[in-house]
Amino acid sequence: SAAVGAARAACGRALGMSGWRFRTAAAEVDPEVLRKEEEGLITLMKERALVRCRETQKDYYECVKGRTISIAWACRDTAAAMNDCLHQHTNDTSLDELKQRWVKAGRPSIADRDSRFAKSYLKS
Repeated sequence: SAAVGAARAACGRALGMSGWRFRTAAAEVDPEVLRKEEEGLITLMKERALVRCRETQKDYYECVKGRTISIAWACRDTAAAMNDCLHQHTNDTSLDELKQRWVKAGRPSIADRDSRFAKSYLKS
């Protein structure tokens, strides 16, 4: 429905899916982390944020169900809570921590979402 589509679009905007800007100091944690590797880690970070913020997303989806124009004012608080949660888990600090853990784990393949690293990091 249109409400669910609006909710998904809000999640995408909250995660910065419209375009993640790479920091110029991206190599601060490890100068050998390539841009392509960083892109994979950013994707993993966003997946982790979606898992961790499942409850706030659910609350927002419940609020927008059956609404159209009133979403803007009726669901403002739940949208803000969802955005805060997503931003809390998709920031530079989270990315740096993820890079450090990834390097410590021996640089496992990011594309392999079934790896022990990916599973453990989605849960942690």
